[in-house]
Amino acid sequence: MKVFQSLDDALEHATDAHALRLNCKGLDRIPDDIARLEELRSLSLVGIHGDLEVSRALGELPHLAAISVEGPKDASVPLPSRLFETAVTDLKLKNVRVNHALPMAEQLTHLRLASHFIFDDIDLVCEHLTGLVYLEVWGHFARDIDGQRSHLVIPPAVEHLERLEEIEVVSAGLAELPVEFARLDNLQTVRLRNNAFDHFPLTLTELPKLESLEFAQMKQVTAYPAEMATMEKLRRLDLEGSWNHGDLPSSWAQAEYAELPEVIGELHNLEALDVGQCALPSLAPLSPLTELRELSVSWGAFEDLSPLESLQALEVLSLDDGWVEDISPLAKLERLRVLDILQTNVEDLTPLAGLDHLESLDIQGTPADDDPAASLEPLLRLPKLEKVHATDFSDEAWTALVDAQRG
Repeated sequence: MKVFQSLDDALEHATDAHALRLNCKGLDRIPDDIARLEELRSLSLVGIHGDLEVSRALGELPHLAAISVEGPKDASVPLPSRLFETAVTDLKLKNVRVNHALPMAEQLTHLRLASHFIFDDIDLVCEHLTGLVYLEVWGHFARDIDGQRSHLVIPPAVEHLERLEEIEVVSAGLAELPVEFARLDNLQTVRLRNNAFDHFPLTLTELPKLESLEFAQMKQVTAYPAEMATMEKLRRLDLEGSWNHGDLPSSWAQAEYAELPEVIGELHNLEALDVGQCALPSLAPLSPLTELRELSVSWGAFEDLSPLESLQALEVLSLDDGWVEDISPLAKLERLRVLDILQTNVEDLTPLAGLDHLESLDIQGTPADDDPAASLEPLLRLPKLEKVHATDFSDEAWTALVDAQRG
């Protein structure tokens, strides 16, 4: 969806103007003309200030559902009161205090916060915005307004967000989840990235509807509890960078890396798993995950791909930046559609010649990439392979090779 960058441009294309970004710096008033944007769904106000006036017409836009408001970095600016007259259900606040949005509490279902204020404002969210189904918190790399390191603490009042279905907390220094978090019975998706956990919180294993979990870039985690095996509804799991300190192994390094805990292999209903940047020394713990359709094991310290032979449902596989040389075990993955082997040691692509469902292949930075035309010759008869990523080798070059083969 195109985002118009000026009101004049949007007005010239009013029927196509579904999203508008307005720079409010130097702007005294959002004019009545905005009423002509009857198809507007999303409005972003950047650089709001205390003197900004907003036309009453904003509340008359029939399809306006989402508003994003960005204030100055180090100050608290109130929201223009006209925003409270809209039927907006989706609100994003960047450098704006939550208390200014409380008049909209009953109508909001989606809230996105990105500021230094979140360390204090999270309490207001949990106590007053109880209709939320989606909550996103970005912590500006866990520093408060004075530039000091801080840690987000989710209060026990989080249990009031009983309608919540999805939550995301990024770079906020979060280190614990309260026991009340487990009472969020409607949570289906939890995304926790680059926080301060040194353990996997058992609270996550108690969420009855959890289907998708991102627990990524937690470099201090050294164990995963056996209780994870009870997460039978879990379909997607992202542990990128949350094992072996998120190390990026080099073939010349002498480091010893820990095997992925067996409990991960007991999540038999997983359909997607990301254990990239985990320096896995072996893929053996993954062989029981026969329902996997998507797997990322980038930056691995393994060479043997034979444990993947049991993953017959696999459709998307990423092996980039690893030590792999022999890809012959992949010949048994007949459903494979997307394969990423860039920056590996692969030279021979012949094992892929029977993968009739293969649609996309990335060989950049491999020995096979030294002469891509010759390396790819065994794959010319693959009926669905259309996207080939190689250095100095365009899609047109691949198409020309295929056309020449077919005569």
